[in-house]
Amino acid sequence: MIGPFAARTADGEEPWLAADAALVDIFYYERLDGLYGAPTTRRVPSYVAFVRVGDRLERIELGEAEQIDAKVTAWRNAMSRHEQGTAEAEELARQVWAPLAAALPENLATLYLCADWELGVLPWEALPDAGRQVIDRCHIARLPASRTQRLFQQFQAARSGIAEQPQEGAGGEAVLLVGDVDYGRASPEELLSRAGKPPAYYWRPLPGAKGEVDTVAKAASSRGAVRVLRAGDATKARVLAELPHATQVHFATHGYANADLGVSSQRSTGGVADTFGLALADANRGGPAGLLSATEVGQLKLPRLSLAVLSACETGVAHRRVQFLSNLPRAFHQAGAKHVLASMWKVDDEATRVMMERFYHHYLGPADEADPSRALRAAQLEMRRRPLEVERALASRSPDFAAGPRKLEFDGSASTFQLPDWVWAPWFVSSMSFSEPLSSRAPGLAPSASIRQGGAGVVPVLDASPTPVPSLEFP
Repeated sequence: MIGPFAARTADGEEPWLAADAALVDIFYYERLDGLYGAPTTRRVPSYVAFVRVGDRLERIELGEAEQIDAKVTAWRNAMSRHEQGTAEAEELARQVWAPLAAALPENLATLYLCADWELGVLPWEALPDAGRQVIDRCHIARLPASRTQRLFQQFQAARSGIAEQPQEGAGGEAVLLVGDVDYGRASPEELLSRAGKPPAYYWRPLPGAKGEVDTVAKAASSRGAVRVLRAGDATKARVLAELPHATQVHFATHGYANADLGVSSQRSTGGVADTFGLALADANRGGPAGLLSATEVGQLKLPRLSLAVLSACETGVAHRRVQFLSNLPRAFHQAGAKHVLASMWKVDDEATRVMMERFYHHYLGPADEADPSRALRAAQLEMRRRPLEVERALASRSPDFAAGPRKLEFDGSASTFQLPDWVWAPWFVSSMSFSEPLSSRAPGLAPSASIRQGGAGVVPVLDASPTPVPSLEFP
């Protein structure tokens, strides 16, 4: 076997992670500060990481969650304003990445990452790393907040000699494209009734969406049937009718997160998830008819869907109270999608178009990269290292698309230039399945596995013997 799961140990056994791969699982928990049961003992929200390299498991305390979360939010907000946020990035690299990097192999090629809360929407690839950035060091494969159960299921299936079942449905590839949406115009009465609502409540046209949809349609046409819903045809009813037949869906529209859209009060399902979703045709007319919420997506059955591309603003963020279990990527995974591409902050319309063109070049084009996360990394590296070409390809606008074109500012040395992080770094892929060959060895810790403790606190009891992996559940 080849790939990061296939390297053999000295005794001939196959470890479930190769020497150039690692798994990092970051948990949010409440650390006890003081003696257990003492009246003065405090519960301190904190992050702890478990780093798996070969047969070694290391526990690393990362620090208090409130401080880390504030830095992550400040960095994302800075890049949403088209600022580098260099100070925040350096602080996070020192507090979060440096302790993890010390436990990772020097020849790290693939990092499987599952992280709670704000660390789940941290642009890890853009963190400083010994004079470069993390994206230069390794490929990061993100797992959703359902923990690593899905990855373990693949290992268990490989160990049993059972290939993972293909996704249901007959026929070839069927690509659904939704974009260049006509959001409609609200009447004066409707606008008056929305006084005090946030500006995002009125959806402006996206000038770059038409070109983006056309580009994706051209790239996908060689793979199978392409269905395009644009303008007034991009209604929620049409989208819901077409989604179950799609093997891939691409949304080029507005996304919303935590916006006070009044949807929950109008839907019987209600809940936090209704504050995350996508704007569709007639969204400006008010009510839920023009909005596709995460709740609605999570209730769908999409067994054929391999990839969902959410080419919109803030489609990857979520509500802290539910530990990122009800955002759009999570909802699409729950519905059946293997991979979801989403964003962590407000993204330029034209910059998005260029990023998507390069992503599909690597995913569907000549490069033919089967893993969407690797295709995205290739596109990000390409944009980051060729800024002058990117600048010629786009006219960068402000997040609300009201401002006119303006020139990008580049960081760099005397010999090289680099595209600002806020252009290439907001995008990430969350995956429930990986294309690399899997080891035949069970994922449980071997009896000889060593566990190093990198900080104070209680280390969970780990069963050294292989155990059956429970079916994937979404609480």
